[in-house]
Amino acid sequence: MTESAVVTGTDWRAWQESWDRQQEWYMPDREERFRVMLDMVEAFAGPEPRVLDLACGTGSITDRLLRRCPKAESVGVDLDPALLAIAEGTSPGTGASPSSPPTSWTRTGPRRSRTPRTTRC
Repeated sequence: MTESAVVTGTDWRAWQESWDRQQEWYMPDREERFRVMLDMVEAFAGPEPRVLDLACGTGSITDRLLRRCPKAESVGVDLDPALLAIAEGTSPGTGASPSSPPTSWTRTGPRRSRTPRTTRC
């Protein structure tokens, strides 16, 4: 886990739940979409899938994946360090550990290039 998620007394689960509630305003059928997506993952890859969660945000999808498929492996990638800190903070005990992406994983655009941070779940 990175330093960003190692903050004593932080209730990371509450932060993730708050984010999920906020996101439901934008996508009211969000839970149903997550369920269908995980149904497809399990149907395609079985009960121990290896998943790359791009733009993982707070780790909401990975969290649901690991509750549903405890032997799954998921790598989350996100550019937002605050959201990734929440993802890292909610994943203790799941085998999560941060990893650095290859230096070739960069995003270019109108702003300066940034390398995404990752968390391994």
